[in-house]
Amino acid sequence: MSVRHSCLAIAAAVVLAVVVGAGALAAPRPTTLTLVTVMPGPDRDALIRSMLQEFEAKHPNIKVNHISLPWEQSYQKLLTMVTSGQVPDVLEMPEKWASQFAALGVLADLEPYVTKWDRRAEFADAAWDAGRIGGTLYVIPWGFYERALYYRPDWFAAAGLEPPATFDDFLQVARKLTDPQRGRYGYAFRGGPGGWDNVQLWMLAYEGTGRYFDEKGRSLLDSPGAVEGLRAYTSLYHNRWAPPDSVTWGFNDIVGAFYAGKAAMLDQDPDTLEAVVTHMAPGTYAVAPLPIGPHGKTFFQLGFPGWAMSSRTPNREAAWELVSFLASPDNSLRFDENTGAIPPLKNVPSTSKYSDPIYKAWMVELNDNVRYPKIVPPWHLPEWATFFNQLAPAELQKVLLGRATPEQAAKTWAHFLTQAQTKYEAGRR
Repeated sequence: MSVRHSCLAIAAAVVLAVVVGAGALAAPRPTTLTLVTVMPGPDRDALIRSMLQEFEAKHPNIKVNHISLPWEQSYQKLLTMVTSGQVPDVLEMPEKWASQFAALGVLADLEPYVTKWDRRAEFADAAWDAGRIGGTLYVIPWGFYERALYYRPDWFAAAGLEPPATFDDFLQVARKLTDPQRGRYGYAFRGGPGGWDNVQLWMLAYEGTGRYFDEKGRSLLDSPGAVEGLRAYTSLYHNRWAPPDSVTWGFNDIVGAFYAGKAAMLDQDPDTLEAVVTHMAPGTYAVAPLPIGPHGKTFFQLGFPGWAMSSRTPNREAAWELVSFLASPDNSLRFDENTGAIPPLKNVPSTSKYSDPIYKAWMVELNDNVRYPKIVPPWHLPEWATFFNQLAPAELQKVLLGRATPEQAAKTWAHFLTQAQTKYEAGRR
């Protein structure tokens, strides 16, 4: 090779190296997002991993670091991350935590994004109502946990009865289907841990507004209507239309009593259905909408996990891409079918398990905001955990055992919550 050609070759190589190097320097680095989920399980974590693989394949410029927190420790661990400044870009947010994390200023307002989202119209109105706190949309629910009435259609048919349409009907049906000699009772009563959700259902229905507090922050739980609701509910136990030992029953006890043939009725969430189907023969179980209260309404809470975005993420557009992917109707349905939650959608595909008539009651309740208004208990109160886990079951058991009247228990509950609400409002001033 001549000297001239050698020089040209060297020059070309230098130019190529410079161009390639410049290109390498100009290539954008992938955005890395942190996703924290808080409802772990082998099947569910595997589902999330497969979804994230799909997401990254569609968005090669975005990588996702997934952290799955153990449920028992997830609240405290997530709170520690947030208070130490290590806020994940995208968070799985249970409804009971949303108010607190929103108050800490770490949740982004999703309304500007959802307004332009082409999948928005596919969601039930309840999804957007539930995800708002103080009028601001912080969470997009991926599924709902709501109460409906499990009942024994074989027992009902033998007695010539229909599923109760009202609370008064419910009491009469419980009476008629109770037969202690055969070990049968009208209702699986939850007198122990977690029983407040059942008490709340009756007290708010008889109170009539679905509100915990009046305009001045005073609890309405000791109002005449609420007290009457508590009296009606506990009459199920006092009249022995519920098993005598149900005074201490929790979740597993009431579900077990229903599928073991000890109770004609049970009000529970859809995730109970798997146990019922596993233990009961076809034709011995069915699900109906909850009975309606004396004011023409039944107020109940929608439990839900959902997706939220950090207000502090430096990668908002990428974070919204991940939120909208996870929250999409298709992926929400995949989560729901994996967990048993009710889809937050107006319609579900005919190929989905939710097209089974057994789910109709939950769908009716979800989309009927006239007869079934959705309420939010005062989860914003720091004292709520003490109320729910300690004070509520303790006072309920006093009423069941005749150691307190419904009026006394209601007064105790109202006093506690009024003080907590007053303290909360004072802290906001």
